[in-house]
Amino acid sequence: MINCPVCDASVSEQDDVCSECGTTLTPAKPLDPPQADSPVLETPITDPPDAEVEATDATPAEEPTPTVPSSTDIDPAPQPAPVTNGSARIVFRSNGVATSEAFPIHGNQVVIGRFDPESGPVDIDLGRLPASAIDHISRNHAEITKDPMGRWLLKDLATKNGTFLRSVGQAKWERVASEQASPIQNGDEIAFGNVQFEFHVD
Repeated sequence: MINCPVCDASVSEQDDVCSECGTTLTPAKPLDPPQADSPVLETPITDPPDAEVEATDATPAEEPTPTVPSSTDIDPAPQPAPVTNGSARIVFRSNGVATSEAFPIHGNQVVIGRFDPESGPVDIDLGRLPASAIDHISRNHAEITKDPMGRWLLKDLATKNGTFLRSVGQAKWERVASEQASPIQNGDEIAFGNVQFEFHVD
């Protein structure tokens, strides 16, 4: 049984209307069962990591990959003079044209110049050329050597009029230093003072 909310009369729970006062009865909503408190999960407190960590425990940072320059960015190295094992000679040039006057180079080192009673003979004596051609040639004018690698080298012997070289394909003459020998190859032009020759290797 329940009581009418208006007249407080006792009525059946199945009745929709109070038999005493006619009030419509609204069934009482059942109370929701009390919710159980959710358990609070406590996060375990851990000790802070040791400040002193050995460097070996740390993961090393990846090193950047070095950039490799392309082949187009690299200047090609100068090509060395070709190695030759044949005999060599210098050929006298007159008015820019090679003549039949040739001076063989014997051995791996020769001094080029002209004979003088005081300094003595030289390996290649240019004194047999016309007098007008040898006025600017010193007694010991230049040296041609062949190194262990088979390359031919030209060196000036500190002369006043100088030794000059014009390599194959070049338009200008270059003075040969007395401190350092210059490589020469087949077909190069050599000048002792103003006397010109061609260098040839067989």
